[in-house]
Amino acid sequence: MLPQSGTEPGRLLLLCAVAAATACATPAEHLARPNRVVVAADGTVWVSDFQNDRLVRWGADGTFLGTWGRNGLGRGELWRVTSMVATPTGVVVANLRPVSDASGAEVVTELKSVDAAQEVGSAVLDGRSLASGARIDGLSLLGNGHLVLADSTHGELVEVAADGRHIGRFGGIPRPDAEPYGVTVSGEDVWVVERDRHRVTVISPGGRERTFTPRDEPLRFPTAVAVCTATEPAWVAVADHGNHKVRRFLLDGTPLSAFAPHPVGPDQPVQLLDLALSADCGALYLVDSKGDRVLVTDPNGSVLRTLQSW
Repeated sequence: MLPQSGTEPGRLLLLCAVAAATACATPAEHLARPNRVVVAADGTVWVSDFQNDRLVRWGADGTFLGTWGRNGLGRGELWRVTSMVATPTGVVVANLRPVSDASGAEVVTELKSVDAAQEVGSAVLDGRSLASGARIDGLSLLGNGHLVLADSTHGELVEVAADGRHIGRFGGIPRPDAEPYGVTVSGEDVWVVERDRHRVTVISPGGRERTFTPRDEPLRFPTAVAVCTATEPAWVAVADHGNHKVRRFLLDGTPLSAFAPHPVGPDQPVQLLDLALSADCGALYLVDSKGDRVLVTDPNGSVLRTLQSW
């Protein structure tokens, strides 16, 4: 199962099978249910360490660079990171949190801008930007510097300025059944992963839409897409969560390759929640949430390294 909106935010612990049946926290040097990964322009890899309410950074060569964040509602703190995008200087995360510690407090989405060492800006999105109950499961950066947000609750895309100012709805009319779970920008095209429609939609300038259609088997509950334009021909990688594999295609849907990552163990089936590409497309970064790891592979699935502990 994918993480659901009702999951207790920022409070989850891994249970230890000990005689007293008590709980123990994940060791501080390990990932715990990671859910998002992005690669910055300088090759730095940022991972959302969901259960530990923090971001973890590695260099392109796998060198551990540090962590940022802790559980809380203030500056330098995170509650529930639902999506993330790389910027020229760091990352922006969508942080779903209550406005206070009070019981029944309103839940809002906060955009936090983070560089390597500190929080450099934040903006709470109000009712003018997002409908009540919105959950931002996709976040990407448009060529004009604005952000496009995928609201999986209401099945729509929203465009906001870097400071959170509302610009307007992006693309077509709302589709509540679409549950957009990921969004990425490639050139002038916006690729939207419509998880529950088992498809990927490409939105071109002017709002024109087309369905990306694989020429072999259909997608099943896809969760992420990444587009490679650094090679000739260009290609796209899809995290096909329902089929438990990563699939690569030419942009017209012609299949190139596919592979199924090996699970950590029989009780931890691979849960592909996100993927990202290095700038030269030589490395794929795959979030295996149940395996508490990020697999780094070449485009055909050969494992180069695993980001898991440090």
